[in-house]
Amino acid sequence: GTATNTFYDLTINNAAGVNQNGTAASVTNVLTVTSGTLNNSSGTFTLKSDATKYARIAPVGPTGSFSGNFTIERYLPSRVANHLWVDLSSPVSNTTMADWENELILVYPFTPNPYIGDYPQGTNVYAYDEPSALYVEVNSGTLLSMGKGFELELIDNASANSFAARTLTSVGTPNYGDKTIPVSYTAANGGAYALDTTNNASGENLIGNPFASAYPVSALSPSGTLATVDILDIPSGGYITLASGDILGPHQGFWAYTSGNAPGTMTFSEASKSTNNSTAIRSVNKTAPYLQLTLSIADGSN
Repeated sequence: GTATNTFYDLTINNAAGVNQNGTAASVTNVLTVTSGTLNNSSGTFTLKSDATKYARIAPVGPTGSFSGNFTIERYLPSRVANHLWVDLSSPVSNTTMADWENELILVYPFTPNPYIGDYPQGTNVYAYDEPSALYVEVNSGTLLSMGKGFELELIDNASANSFAARTLTSVGTPNYGDKTIPVSYTAANGGAYALDTTNNASGENLIGNPFASAYPVSALSPSGTLATVDILDIPSGGYITLASGDILGPHQGFWAYTSGNAPGTMTFSEASKSTNNSTAIRSVNKTAPYLQLTLSIADGSN
């Protein structure tokens, strides 16, 4: 037909697959692919999001898969003060930063020196490079790679004094299946994050939830990395540490750390995805320079 097929829940359970060709479809709650390939060969297929919830992809069955481009929405509420920063990642593959330019104002000129605090000037979006222990420049062509995190300031104008609510979209093939994200360690930056009390630089990685679903921190499978992760959070005014009871929402970027003087990995299991639909994108209002005091015991475990 020519009208949009609007689904609340949708389950695909057909070994021969389901092909959408030349029309439009949307899901507002849970999309489940038990078996077969859900292929969007043309037209649009959208997982919707608004101020109260988001559509999400349930754990995909062992013979289930996706093909073609899907639009994954993520509602971003209006700012409450200046300098609203977020860590984001993409739940789809085969797309670039230009995809997010459709909804966000992204300013790319990059001036690494002088920094204000830890942050380069002239830009409101950057990635983090663990080998150099520095934030680095991105541009329209930067790949939104699976599991890669980015730090962005949400703005409506050059004064960075407003941000109206909007819906961010990521367009591509949804990431599915178990995903292992490398967490690098470069010895030249000093000791490992968890062990070095004077130069916490080596082993810091800005990564992200690769799925169009919430993911429990308790289900992360660290190897040579800490089981806890850090995110930007408004109530705390800076970074907070998430532990086993917390959930990473879709599109959520976060910081992961090696636990020793060697690289590690962080694995996301397809079977562990959550259908939780109330996990907001965490963000923080920050200005630079600012002071954050962290107290920890010598081995970094608390």
